[in-house]
Formats: sequence, structure tokens, C-alpha cells
Amino acid sequence: IAKDKSIIEEFSKDKEEIEKEIGEKLSWRPNPQKVSSKIVLQRNESYLEKEEEWQNYIDWIIEKLNKFHEVFEPRLKGLE
Repeated sequence: IAKDKSIIEEFSKDKEEIEKEIGEKLSWRPNPQKVSSKIVLQRNESYLEKEEEWQNYIDWIIEKLNKFHEVFEPRLKGLE
């Protein structure tokens, strides 16, 4: 989230609901000293080293990207 700190502040108000909708705990990084803030979802396993697991990792990324879109798009539109 670039330049506008009020966006992450607004989303933080619904942190528990957002994490429930995503189905995962997120890392909320407002980064007050920097230009951008982040809401991060990480997966601890390293599939990059295991080529046989790449498809599972790709499927996970696609699923979570779709979920982020589903959860955050209406909230972003509500800020306009």
C-alpha cells in the first residue's frame, strides 16, 4: 500500500475479520518510516528447492491471490 497510510489504518480496524476471511494470519506492516505499508501472507515451506512441489506452491499462490482480491477489493472500493 503505497503513500497513503490511512488505508492500512482503515484495514487494521477489521484485522480479525479480514484474517478470518482470508483463512490465515497475516503480517501487518504499517512501516511508518517508509513510503509503503504491507499486509503480508507468507508460507514457511521452501518449495523453490523441490521442483516436484512447484505446482502445489503455484496452486497455493493462485488461491491466496484470488482470496486477497475477494476480501480487499470491496474494502478498497469502500474507501473511494
